Amino acid sequence: IPPSAYWVQTQSAIDLSDISTGVIKGTTFGLLIGLAGCHRGLLADRSAAGVGRAATSAVVMALLLIIVADALYA
Repeated sequence: IPPSAYWVQTQSAIDLSDISTGVIKGTTFGLLIGLAGCHRGLLADRSAAGVGRAATSAVVMALLLIIVADALYA
């Protein structure tokens, strides 16, 4: 498939609402990940084990926040 044919088909299949939805959701998810990481990082103990627990907790918290936010968007 030549690149020009791909580009034409892509333009006909995707409209501005798809792009704006992706940008809004991506920004929201990034913000939630950053907030979860900062929140758990500030609560971390001053040891390697404490940092590991905080990182694990931040990942779990971010995943849950993303699931909830995606459910709200849906």
